[in-house]
Amino acid sequence: MPALLEAYIAKASPEGVYLFMYYGHNIHFAMFAHMLAGRYAPARAQAENSTRASEAMRKAHRLGALDGAIVAIGNAPTALLETVRLAREEGARPALVIGVPVGFVSAAESKEAARELPVPFIVARGRKGGSPIAVAIIHALLLLSSAGEDGAKG
Repeated sequence: MPALLEAYIAKASPEGVYLFMYYGHNIHFAMFAHMLAGRYAPARAQAENSTRASEAMRKAHRLGALDGAIVAIGNAPTALLETVRLAREEGARPALVIGVPVGFVSAAESKEAARELPVPFIVARGRKGGSPIAVAIIHALLLLSSAGEDGAKG
């Protein structure tokens, strides 16, 4: 299962993509959304009156990277808003959206919008959140998915 992670999640979790391997999951690839947009993102974002985070999500969708992926967003509300738009209007179908951006500008609104997603989601309502929260959610899901019937890691 692919994972599309925000660049800040790599900073919040030093083990980064290795956490997927630690829990024994067959993750085909992991991409960091802001890096995905590349060096043209600032110019394109300005030309489109958008943000780098939104442009990164658009590019991920154009590349087919959103469909079936776990999308984790802990810092950029505009990335979450764009993911919601792509799912509603353009048929993007992530396996799971983890939306926990932090802040005053659009953070709460982006999470409320995500609650209307046509795909599974996890959000932390309100202004609080952040990349460490997104990492904690990913770790918890991986622990749960790797636990045996008795709850032990296996």
